[in-house]
Amino acid sequence: MHDRRWKWRPSKKRPGRSQQGVEMKVLMPSPRVRGALMAGAATVALLAGGRAHAQASGAAASQDATTVGELVVTATKREERLRDVPVAASVISSDIIEKRGIVADPGQLLQANPGVRFNNPGSPETSELSIRGSGTARATSADSGVGLYRNGMYIGGGLQFGRTFFRADLFDLQRAEVLRGTLGALYGRNAVGGAINMISAQPVFAHTGWALVDYNPDRSATTIQAVENVPINDNWAVRFGIDSVNQYKGVFFNPVFNRYVDQYHGYVARGQVRYRNGPLDATLLVERQELLIPPVPFQITIAPSAQFPKGYSSPQYILNWDIPGQADLDAKDVIFNGSYEFNWAQLAVTAGYRDRSGDSYTDNDGFSVASLAAARAAGNPAANIDNNANQVAIDHTQIYYGEAHLSGQVEKLRWLIGGDWLRETSNFRLDRERTPTKANSSIGSSGFTTQIWTSGAVYGSVGYDVTDALNVTAELRYTKDRKRASAYGLDLGTQLPNTTPILRDGRFPNTSYNLIATYHVTPSVMTYAKVGTGYRVGGFNAANGDPRQPIPVPFSYGDEKSTTYEVGAKGNLTRQVFLSFAAYHTKVDGVLTQETNGCALGDAVCPVQPTNFVTNAGSGLVDGIELEANAVYHIAGGDFTFSGGASRQYGKFTGGPLKGIRVPQTPNWLANANLDFEHPLVGGASWFANVNYTGQWGGLQDVTLPPFHIDDRQLLDLRGGVRKDHLEVAAYVKNATDEVYAIFRLASNVRWPDDRRSYGFQIRYHW
Repeated sequence: MHDRRWKWRPSKKRPGRSQQGVEMKVLMPSPRVRGALMAGAATVALLAGGRAHAQASGAAASQDATTVGELVVTATKREERLRDVPVAASVISSDIIEKRGIVADPGQLLQANPGVRFNNPGSPETSELSIRGSGTARATSADSGVGLYRNGMYIGGGLQFGRTFFRADLFDLQRAEVLRGTLGALYGRNAVGGAINMISAQPVFAHTGWALVDYNPDRSATTIQAVENVPINDNWAVRFGIDSVNQYKGVFFNPVFNRYVDQYHGYVARGQVRYRNGPLDATLLVERQELLIPPVPFQITIAPSAQFPKGYSSPQYILNWDIPGQADLDAKDVIFNGSYEFNWAQLAVTAGYRDRSGDSYTDNDGFSVASLAAARAAGNPAANIDNNANQVAIDHTQIYYGEAHLSGQVEKLRWLIGGDWLRETSNFRLDRERTPTKANSSIGSSGFTTQIWTSGAVYGSVGYDVTDALNVTAELRYTKDRKRASAYGLDLGTQLPNTTPILRDGRFPNTSYNLIATYHVTPSVMTYAKVGTGYRVGGFNAANGDPRQPIPVPFSYGDEKSTTYEVGAKGNLTRQVFLSFAAYHTKVDGVLTQETNGCALGDAVCPVQPTNFVTNAGSGLVDGIELEANAVYHIAGGDFTFSGGASRQYGKFTGGPLKGIRVPQTPNWLANANLDFEHPLVGGASWFANVNYTGQWGGLQDVTLPPFHIDDRQLLDLRGGVRKDHLEVAAYVKNATDEVYAIFRLASNVRWPDDRRSYGFQIRYHW
């Protein structure tokens, strides 16, 4: 690595992280049997709970009615009860998060929802979310197939690292709203699979707060979080928070530098001020995140070839890199939320700014001098492997966003009208380093891409109560996106141009709609049917690839457009049980898929890691069903809460060069369950236990040949402890069964997660 650009800062962020164990294989029944088992288990659990509840006292029963359906959400851009919203939606409240302990990873928080798939290629920078088979595009410039929102502000987009939430987005949450289904009419850009809104806890007019210390000896990790909420007077309140993490051990160890690659070091600092006076309510949030995180680790797996006659496989969790390996993910946020109650309508305003910067330093060949020499000594010539093939990726994105809407009701008519504006500037730099040779004296190349995305939209909805039970609603949005991009390349040593500069200017207008009919079978049970459209905006591939690549990287790609037909129902089966069901059929045109340029370690022509790119691959469809259940019971003298769900989805390409191939990143089955139980002890104390389970089975990883299947997995987290007054002491185990699975497979490497089994302790204090 060249010193002038080397960024590792050992003096500021010390080394260290953990997890290893024996692989465990869990045998699963067939999908048909598995579906019957899950449905039967849910029914038995609910019936058993019903019997237990029937044995409880009438006084206790009167206090056990589930409040899930009464939760207030903003799925339709206005506050409504969850039971009244014609959207397949899940709400993850602060109470649920607190019972699970610290949730600092979007995958931990969100994949416990039907239809939600979290794709983690090994680093928080490149992870991404998918709902109902909406497209993923790891390590490319494509936008997320899910609308990503923070306090109502759109935060997705960017040339490399913009398809997931950050640690700051998950800290001190009030709730997370997970909205499934095509939502192009109200949420617009990229909400083809749904939208997720992370809503931070805002200042309240009471003196409250909490502090938490978490220690994980497996990882030598300490997390400290604290929040202080102070009312200044009847009109003003402030809220401050800090989240600090230092982790020195991990799973992936680099023996060359004697350090764990998967370390976390950094902080989130936040301040908020709220003003409330009569009809006016406004909150301003300012925060900063500085975080050192892991780069993308990989295990080399090369089949026998001319360069590797005996084949080669590096140790699973040992990274023989001749650079330490690290990544950074920093952000600055300013978000304003305001509302004003007129006599005839309510005005809501959101405005925000996010400055996001990320960089990643990776050993692109996966060999150190010693490990390459050992491979050659074992009979693998590997003559074309350059152990100085390192890669630096740097992404800097600035997002400006504004949105306002008015909503009101006149007798049986409800209406909403609004608009939003987005400007996003993203700069991406990719450096590939190499060893100079007589044939090529270059020390490497630099590629620069700049993209400016401007987007404006107007939207509205109108709903009419035909009867007390029947409502029909129409939603419409017009969006005009414009993306301008430029790209050029330089020789890393001479700084002279080595590629022809490229300039592109693309306009992507779109009109999306939703037509919805809802019918209340009873006051507590609603059914709905709807048809709606959405789009995932086109753009430009940021990485040009290697000059030797057998498959050229296209510079641009167009919109992906979808139409979804959905029916659903939600409501109370009993006072203690709230159920929701949805079935959908989605047609997609211009499916955005991820492909590679054909390079691979050990390849005779292009012996480097492959470059990923995005292209439109024709038409496709995705079908699925989803079921969620929430229950609250008083059992054996304690309080029992259950939430869980299951989904079945299937997708395939129906036209284009990939016709007949399964849609990637769409597991056949997803299932989750979260159980909480709390029981009194003596002296006002109580003990509690939390069990969280997630599982997924089936599906293809990519459209590459040969196809790689997504590894099945079942993950179990356990937590328990004691509460008394304001104090809580708990212990936990993550991945209690030590499940081992690959998160990604390529022709020359496999990527493993860093979530091997670990345990830890927490102390939490409220005031």
